[in-house]
Amino acid sequence: MKINFKKILNAINPQPAIGGLEINNLELRFIKLKGNNLSSISQKLQPGIIEKGKIKDRANFIAALSNLHFQITRRKKKKIYVIVDVPNINVYAKVFNLPSVALGNLEEAAKLNLQMISPIDFADTYNDWHSVGNSGYNENQIEILGALAPKSIIEEFSSSLEEAGFGIAAIEFSALSLIRLAVNFGVGIDIKNNYLLLQIGSDGLNFNIMKNGNLYFAHFYSWETDTKKQKQISFSDFKELITRETQKVLNFYETHWEGRINKVILVSSGLVKETISMLSENLSLEVQVLTLKKFNKLSPDWYSALSSALRGLIPRSQDTIISLASVGTEEGFRRYRVINFINIWRNIIFASLIFVIVVFGASVWLLINTMESVNLSDITLSNVSEIAELNILQEKAKSFNEKVELALKSQKTGANWSSFFERIKGLIGNDIVLERIFIQSLETPVLINATAVSQEAAINFKNILTQQSQFYEINLPLSNIISSTEGPVKFSISFKIRGL
Repeated sequence: MKINFKKILNAINPQPAIGGLEINNLELRFIKLKGNNLSSISQKLQPGIIEKGKIKDRANFIAALSNLHFQITRRKKKKIYVIVDVPNINVYAKVFNLPSVALGNLEEAAKLNLQMISPIDFADTYNDWHSVGNSGYNENQIEILGALAPKSIIEEFSSSLEEAGFGIAAIEFSALSLIRLAVNFGVGIDIKNNYLLLQIGSDGLNFNIMKNGNLYFAHFYSWETDTKKQKQISFSDFKELITRETQKVLNFYETHWEGRINKVILVSSGLVKETISMLSENLSLEVQVLTLKKFNKLSPDWYSALSSALRGLIPRSQDTIISLASVGTEEGFRRYRVINFINIWRNIIFASLIFVIVVFGASVWLLINTMESVNLSDITLSNVSEIAELNILQEKAKSFNEKVELALKSQKTGANWSSFFERIKGLIGNDIVLERIFIQSLETPVLINATAVSQEAAINFKNILTQQSQFYEINLPLSNIISSTEGPVKFSISFKIRGL
């Protein structure tokens, strides 16, 4: 039988629960999933705390987050990990094509194209990308969805969340989360069709083009765009606005892709019938309201938070969806898991020691009571049955003592992973940042994924490991060093351990 060490490691060091947290101008919405059970908590934001997707009143924003944290758990110091859904208004997303030959160095090619399409200074952004498949026009090209957001805005959200007791596993935006929810849980959604997903929310209108089940374009119209309409908008103005902005997006689609979109997925908790009537009569569009296969009693206002919570169920090592969080934030999540892993093993060792002591004490007590109950002076050669019974008891006692001795030896020879992690931490220096340590067993190589300030720093790290008698069969192929034109490089190194 093949042992799955990955499942064993996940069992003894489970991923902490990750919820979904949507932030908009008027409200914080949190959803946590456990199996088929869903719990939701919201916190209203006073006007002026967040405007146009930016924090304007940091103190009151942190106070609102802290109040939400208190509603989730009464333990003030407990960190609540979340996938954060930030307002669309400050996120720029676009699909671009790369030749298939770029697969050899896809990270560098994608970053270069992101830098070219960035509407602001690329150094001032947090950015990410993921593949959305092969181009429908050219099989030798792959399509990449890239997203960027101003670093200052993201850092303001991140620092506020950290201060209020939240940990960030990833940061996304509603356009991305809603498309994902529609594809994975929407009723009657055919990914072979192209759709316009329209969300009418408290912040504004969110127009998203969906092709092949992926987000290809996002356009956001804020209610705050026209200052005259910030407080109230008439139905006639609303009708004109919906028609005008929808037509803009349809025109954009026709100029960038073949064909025409004639299907709309509507996400709204109000004016549903009126919106369907407007789009079908004025633009001849087929409109369907987004309904879900699961959690279908949930209000559409909560769909973004739900989708982020569903993403939180994905193991972090398998989550390749766009995240606008800083590398340091995601590294903090990994560091938490390493510390949690060490603490669990410390508790296991202490529990094992206590168990061995209890078993040893019980065996001594059993032997003493057995010897006291047997009167050897009364045993005669004629009493064969009593002699046989005594021999059996002696054999059982001997077998029991041997098992106790084996348990003690097993405890002493257990692998000391805590010292191994401390050893690695002391060797990496300031030029290396660990991203992942993958351990299957003592017989197989340890794999380390890390980031170095330069290729020389990565090679130097290999040389340092080579000098350590504890490590052998150290392997760092040049193909495992992924470099960029400037800045840090990513690399993977493997080695075996002796004498742990």
